[in-house]
Amino acid sequence: MTPVGRPSGFLVFAVGLGLLLALRFDGVILGHEAFTLRDFSMFGYPLAAHLQASLFAGELPHWNPLNQAGHPFLAQWNTMTLYPPMWLAVMLPLSWSLSVFCVAHLYLGGLGMFKLAERFTRDPWAAALAGVAFVGNGLVQNSLMWPNNIAALGLMPWVLWLIESGCRDKDRKFYAAALVGGLQMLTGGPEVILLTWMLAGGMVGAQAWQHRCRGVELSARIQRFFGVGVLVCLLAAAQLFPFKDLLLESHRGVGFSGGEWSASPMAWARFFTPLFYAIEAPGRIFYDGAQSWTHSFYAGLPALALACVAPFIRHDRRIWIACGAALVCLLLAMGAQGYIQPLLAKLPPFSFLRFPVKYLIPLVVLLPLLAAVGFAEIRRWNEGPDHCPKRVTIILGVVAAGWLTAFLLGGNPPRMQQSDWVANSSARGVVLALAGLGVWLLIRRQRMVQVSAVVVGVVAMDLALHQPNLAPTVPAASYGITKELAELQEGMQQDNRAAITVNAGKNLNANSLPSLKDTQLLRTTALLGNANLNMGVAQVNGFYSLQLPHFLEAQSALHTGEDSLDEGLADFLGVSHVMYYSNMFHWQPRHSAMPLVTGGQGGVNGDLAFLSSDAFDPRGQVMLGSRQETQARRADVLIEDLRTSAHRIQFTARASTNAWVVIAQTDHDNWHAKVNGTETKILRANHAFQSITIPPGESRVELYYYDRSFVVGCVFSLLALAGCVAGLCGRQIV
Repeated sequence: MTPVGRPSGFLVFAVGLGLLLALRFDGVILGHEAFTLRDFSMFGYPLAAHLQASLFAGELPHWNPLNQAGHPFLAQWNTMTLYPPMWLAVMLPLSWSLSVFCVAHLYLGGLGMFKLAERFTRDPWAAALAGVAFVGNGLVQNSLMWPNNIAALGLMPWVLWLIESGCRDKDRKFYAAALVGGLQMLTGGPEVILLTWMLAGGMVGAQAWQHRCRGVELSARIQRFFGVGVLVCLLAAAQLFPFKDLLLESHRGVGFSGGEWSASPMAWARFFTPLFYAIEAPGRIFYDGAQSWTHSFYAGLPALALACVAPFIRHDRRIWIACGAALVCLLLAMGAQGYIQPLLAKLPPFSFLRFPVKYLIPLVVLLPLLAAVGFAEIRRWNEGPDHCPKRVTIILGVVAAGWLTAFLLGGNPPRMQQSDWVANSSARGVVLALAGLGVWLLIRRQRMVQVSAVVVGVVAMDLALHQPNLAPTVPAASYGITKELAELQEGMQQDNRAAITVNAGKNLNANSLPSLKDTQLLRTTALLGNANLNMGVAQVNGFYSLQLPHFLEAQSALHTGEDSLDEGLADFLGVSHVMYYSNMFHWQPRHSAMPLVTGGQGGVNGDLAFLSSDAFDPRGQVMLGSRQETQARRADVLIEDLRTSAHRIQFTARASTNAWVVIAQTDHDNWHAKVNGTETKILRANHAFQSITIPPGESRVELYYYDRSFVVGCVFSLLALAGCVAGLCGRQIV
């Protein structure tokens, strides 16, 4: 119990960590700067902008009409449409709030790591070291470019702490674990969530083994663990049910196959020298040439040394299990080169991880936790056995040898000419020496507080300086609308779309300007990725984790060449402006774009090749599948009073006879149609889009989006939420 008048260790750490992050990200917190690296500017920020625009319009964005001729939005999961803190963020100016949202989750993760480590060590200083090591971890810092991943990582230690506690006794922490786990489930970081639960299962199992649980007690803990898992899934059912539907029909399928990124066999060296074989990009950004998912996974050399010491000075089976799990994760991250991952890749849950390098995620928790255990045991070391200092000396010697080996292996002549790498690697050696000195001071001195503060400070400094520009920023004004975008927006009709050629997209993705600000402005101007969502402009391009295969095939037919588009298909899709590689950063207008809704075409059979051939005339033909009626001849159809929104298309059609009406929107089962108030089947046309039949005369047509899975999921989520609230209110803490 904390003495009266003395603040708790958690409170002191919370204030200290808050001040450190405020100093580190002062420009972000004050609103002058915003993050910019890769997916933040081209994916995370645009998704938040679309959510913001949708909520301000009074609707929940189930469907995104602005990318890929229409695409599911809420079902994507990583859009965080149902994540409550994201709703708070989008209610504020986004150029400030989204970056602060990421920093806030970084702070939350540090606090959670403190609580988790304190449970295992009962030492506030060791817990503080773990919290600092978690926040400064290279992978965690780099994840600031993914709002959904940093949110999932920020909640990860809290989920582990609450599950480990709640599965021991079914008290309020059982229901708190379900609520926090459900919150993490809504972040849409699938790999982080999956690995969190794998770690949680291992921790619960290790705890049961440590306490030699048998029979009824062991069965009760297993039941509580799975009970929490079921509650979490039910709480997130409103998100998971639509995601499941999209996953089953997406191009990636249930197995999430298709990823190749893995860490190299020399990945271990980057734990000692973080710039080992790193490649420098413009803006002084360093990335790993072996994989492009994360720019760093450095865990801190002093923290690594303490983690290596832990199993030799604390006799606890759980520590050895954690060490074994960390080693297995490293081998799994190497993919085929680590030999283990190919054996497990076809088995659930391992089959759900797209990139093997993501197996490094558990290390952001395991290594700080092990370091905290080692630090706590050393702090308790007054007059231990004589052989203990010898073991510590051996382990620290092994870590020093690892650093020296990594330094020598990375010290080839071209690398030695890069002073950044030499200075950075040398600094790691100095830090290792300081860490070793701190260990001996802890052993020999009785006044531990001052020395402990120095060690925690060395860990924080080592991590803060280990790699430049790991979370780069640009002026927040860089996310504003440029002159070129304003002109583009002015020149487009409501149902027009923009397109960027394959070559132009490749060039923009592969090259950066020396100034990060200029790179951000140019990529935004080119609507790269999903940047079109920032200003509400439609385009036929866009990037999402799960995509509809029939549209992807039609999109490939559209891009007939590296720097050209199929004219007929571009007309049908309403492409009014194109950016070519030969005319970069200038939107060239097209004057033959068709409106969103057309009618009167004659039905023809054909395949994807026909769709992109000169024989296809979208104004006079509609290509239907072999099982659909294709006998209808051309007719005179007039489309009037067209009104469109994200989830509804309404118009009046006048036809001289039975006729087809074609909508240049991606076909999806959640779209329904009514003609004169009567339900009408939507047929797939032109390989990936929509068509309906209308009778002679005037018809009032309405297409609307309805996701039954979402409605059913909401019912389950609300019932589970009510159950958790009742459990929290109706039981006392044991």
